[in-house]
Amino acid sequence: MKKYANQFIFSLVLISVLILNSCSNSAKKEVKNKFHDPLFVELYDAADQKDIVKIKKFLQHQRADLRTDAAWLCSYQSDTTLITPLFSLLKDSVEEVGAAAAHALGYFQLNEKQQANIEFGISLEVSQKQSKHSLLLKEMMITAAKNYQPKEEVIKTVYFGGFYDEVEMTTPFEQTMFNVPTDDDNTQLGFATMLLQLHSKKIHFMSLANRLRNIIYSGDEHTRNVAAQAIARGPQQWLDENKEYMFNWVSQENNTELKTFLIQGISRIDDKKTDELLLGFASSPSSQPHNAIAALQGIAARKKANAKQLLPILGHRDPKVVITALEAIEKIGYKNDWEAITLACQNKPAIVRAELARLAILGGMDSNGEACWNAMKSATSDYEKAFFIKA
Repeated sequence: MKKYANQFIFSLVLISVLILNSCSNSAKKEVKNKFHDPLFVELYDAADQKDIVKIKKFLQHQRADLRTDAAWLCSYQSDTTLITPLFSLLKDSVEEVGAAAAHALGYFQLNEKQQANIEFGISLEVSQKQSKHSLLLKEMMITAAKNYQPKEEVIKTVYFGGFYDEVEMTTPFEQTMFNVPTDDDNTQLGFATMLLQLHSKKIHFMSLANRLRNIIYSGDEHTRNVAAQAIARGPQQWLDENKEYMFNWVSQENNTELKTFLIQGISRIDDKKTDELLLGFASSPSSQPHNAIAALQGIAARKKANAKQLLPILGHRDPKVVITALEAIEKIGYKNDWEAITLACQNKPAIVRAELARLAILGGMDSNGEACWNAMKSATSDYEKAFFIKA
């Protein structure tokens, strides 16, 4: 009996320990939720109510976590009086605070002097070799790119080989960015995002674009995706000079998202190889839908293919791919192959048949829209009818 009593007591103690441990873990999990802290609740309420005075007080709070969140929340405010205190935080002893401030400054329209201060801050970090400040550098690069506005080209006349010639000089912005080391995840992502921001505004620097290849080789997956987007929108000269590199890369890349951006990039290269690759990506049964769609959009833009070459794609399993193929066919001409196009789409979903009906109206095969109207009336649901009404 004593033996069973001891076992019972041991079991009771064990259960008690497990319960206490569970409660302890729950308590720890609760602490991780910052909104159990009334100061965070107050800060976020102030941001929701656009209470700039209170936000500024939090920007100067003794606690770094509150300063960091206050700086991030300035991204959603439009009050320009926040710019000065945010600049002050760039020198904060805690890097996360400075990085949050730099990020927020990217959402304001900085004047020429403020832009110069951002660029000077980048140069200073680089010259001091503050590798521990890579997160700050990342955000400052992105903010500098968001606010960069090209001035008139700086041209210098030089005497060479018995002739005077004019050459474009390197801008201070370009030189600053070129000197930034990209030796960790933060600076690599910052550099790639910086270029994407510039290229989206059609601002190109060949010297900076040339550095993307190193980032592509060593960057993580997200960074490589951003770099590929930057390349797709990059300088035409870079694409032309690196076309073989691009052709090889897009052929070997397995990441669907990244490959989509590469396909967009090669679509800008005027070469027969481009047309071969685009047609291959569009028609291959193994191509992912996003890749096939990007290739078809490139084919439509280039107008080098003919409708007959795209007929096999109309059998694709994904309606979005088929619709994109029909849109491409519309741009390159389709009247001579209309019968084959119609045959390929006759058993497709209503959304595809409605797109076909639209082409019939535009091409004059159903000039008064009667066939489309009849298809709408025979549709089995209001949802399907809507496609034909739109057509």
